[in-house]
Amino acid sequence: MNENVDEDKVYLTVTEVSKILGLSRQTLLKLRKAGALDTYYQGNKLRYDADNVKAFLVSRTEIKKHPINPLGE
Repeated sequence: MNENVDEDKVYLTVTEVSKILGLSRQTLLKLRKAGALDTYYQGNKLRYDADNVKAFLVSRTEIKKHPINPLGE
């Protein structure tokens, strides 16, 4: 978690990120604790970096497009 907010970046709320990624707030909390998504505070409000959320979404999409076949087929 980073407390330095860059005024030139776009930040999203938990609700916005939940809708964009199609994940529950609880799953977002787990991802945040695991360091998978960068979070910031604007005052006392938690925010997600929009660029980081986009990169996470692209990485999830790539995994779905190219799943690993455990049978090697």
